Amino acid sequence: MGFSMVEMMIVVAIIVVLAAVAVPFFNSYTLKTKNRMVKQNFDLAVRYVKAACQESSDCIQDQIINNLGRKNTRNPCGAGKPFIAADPQRGQVKIEVNGNHVAVTGKDCSEPPETFSATVSIE
Repeated sequence: MGFSMVEMMIVVAIIVVLAAVAVPFFNSYTLKTKNRMVKQNFDLAVRYVKAACQESSDCIQDQIINNLGRKNTRNPCGAGKPFIAADPQRGQVKIEVNGNHVAVTGKDCSEPPETFSATVSIE
């Protein structure tokens, strides 16, 4: 009335094959999702910098970093890493004010990471 050893081995083999096919698809899906979140965070940083730098007197690097850091702290590439960084690693964004321009740089979760950059001119 029970299952034979051969039947059990066939069931285990089927489960192993299904897992071998599903795991790479799942890993690829999670990486794409993380990279999409990094790009959204980068776009948020660029939009915030554009809004903060409408007048040059308002465009202070520490103010931008502090306000943006409070609004969005998610870093999908690694727990414990801040969203804003002095030297961006994966999932982080760097904001630098240089004269009349604000440079925003970010890196996604890929290995090696893809770099995004944008420059906002101060009016």
